[in-house]
Amino acid sequence: RRLASPVHGRIGRVSLMHSALSPALLAFKKALPAAHGRVGRVSLALDAASGIARLVLRNRPHANALSSSMMVDLSEAIDRLEQWDAGAAVVLSGEGGTFCAGAALNDGALSSAEMGALFSGLMSESLTRLRRLPLVSVAAIDGAAIGGGAELATATDWRLFAPGARVQFVQARMGVSTGWGG
Repeated sequence: RRLASPVHGRIGRVSLMHSALSPALLAFKKALPAAHGRVGRVSLALDAASGIARLVLRNRPHANALSSSMMVDLSEAIDRLEQWDAGAAVVLSGEGGTFCAGAALNDGALSSAEMGALFSGLMSESLTRLRRLPLVSVAAIDGAAIGGGAELATATDWRLFAPGARVQFVQARMGVSTGWGG
């Protein structure tokens, strides 16, 4: 995390170890978008002048549910944030009045138990890395953060809620545990 010096008001970094993805997850991460096409995207904008990054979930027709390609995008965006020396903060949001409806359960790439386990591992690793970023992280929640979206929101340092926004861990009603470590 970033620490402010009480004497000089300067900001410095605390050194963190980056845990590498397993070779199987890394290979899967690289192969998936070409194999299954693209549904939605995660965009990252870095503003060097302010040190603030914007990470936006863009899958409006599906309430910003994370497709397999978006999960890969998120992991790659976190890769970039880990290397961004000018960064001070990252703001995570969803477009169109919804934060994130969790995993896109209709994504064909997530239809088998093996693929589901691989993506659960990828997302668990991604959220752990998001939590450990040496940046202040903020989830700007407009609308719903449901299931995996709630897990994504709780991986940030701060959560800001628009009027009427809500966070729901629906996994309990489904009889399953949180799949991404939330």
